[in-house]
Amino acid sequence: NSSLASSRRTVMSSAPGWAGTLSCSVCKRERMLGEEFSKKQIEKRKSNPRAPLKCKSCVDAEALAEREQAAARKKSEAGASAGQSSESDVLTCACCKCEMSTENFSRKQLSKGDARRCTNCLADADRQARAAETEKAAVKLEAARQAARAAERDPSKSAAEKLAALSLESALEAQKVTGIAPARARRHR
Repeated sequence: NSSLASSRRTVMSSAPGWAGTLSCSVCKRERMLGEEFSKKQIEKRKSNPRAPLKCKSCVDAEALAEREQAAARKKSEAGASAGQSSESDVLTCACCKCEMSTENFSRKQLSKGDARRCTNCLADADRQARAAETEKAAVKLEAARQAARAAERDPSKSAAEKLAALSLESALEAQKVTGIAPARARRHR
């Protein structure tokens, strides 16, 4: 039991220095954690270990640049064809309630009628969803760490219960580093 506790302390003391083995082909950062890549990028790496990967921040930056280019293209096309915008080209975003021209909406959002959202609101919603997902994973990992510490301190817990708590913590830490979710073992009858 004391060897289990001492090995746990060793692992926990090295946790802040963890680094992944992934690197981004766009920003050239190396030793990145799996949580910095989308699930699709992790799957791409699993199927082809030499495949170039893009981290979430590079994907976001490219999407923002693409949106800005599309807005500029729409603006130049509208200026060349009409000369000035008409009253009917002004729409209201369902999220921020701002009135703006149609160039601030994607084609898909324009087809949604009164439920349409501008590109800025869509980008903000996407960032908030990613931040919430990251926060949820951090809270889950911290809860698993506390449960593992509590299981170790509780003399009434069996070795199997302690091992289960430590295994869950390890699986969540591994998911953070590799980006691959733990697989549940199936029980055979």
